[in-house]
Amino acid sequence: MIKRQFLSGPGLSKDNRGIAAVEFALIAPILITMFLGAVEFSQAITVDRKLTALASSTADLVAQTDEINNTEITNVFQASTAVLAPYSTATLTVVVSSVIIDNNGDATIAWSDSFQGTARATGSSVTIPPDLIFNNTCLVMSETTYLFSSLVGHFLVGGVNMDDTFYLRPRASDCVLRL
Repeated sequence: MIKRQFLSGPGLSKDNRGIAAVEFALIAPILITMFLGAVEFSQAITVDRKLTALASSTADLVAQTDEINNTEITNVFQASTAVLAPYSTATLTVVVSSVIIDNNGDATIAWSDSFQGTARATGSSVTIPPDLIFNNTCLVMSETTYLFSSLVGHFLVGGVNMDDTFYLRPRASDCVLRL
């Protein structure tokens, strides 16, 4: 004899053949979102680390010279922006400046150059961390900004602005001169 099960029958409450599929359908969107979020977060951390390395490289290359000209500063920007690969440099801005600290501890810009941005005005004052202020000295300051946007994150929050500033003392002379 064949036993039939109907929607209102007593056997339906004991039938659990589709429970796994229903649970998967409920949990899958949450797991996929968590996975994509972890990927986006790790890419953002990678870009932030590369941005710090880029600021450091730019300042380091300039600080190794006693004077720098247009061709050399262009080469510095080309070399340092290679650090960001494989990420695009379309939204990258790099500003490298020579900062003079006078005998009163006031910091002003001696010269400044920029990659895809605006250089600081010569003679303008700049705020330097107090630990780096030593009267009658110079610093090389490298500032980087980047708008990070990824394929998935762009639809959710747009781009994320990242920036970093790096300071180094000139090595070959007291101040790096701009020719």
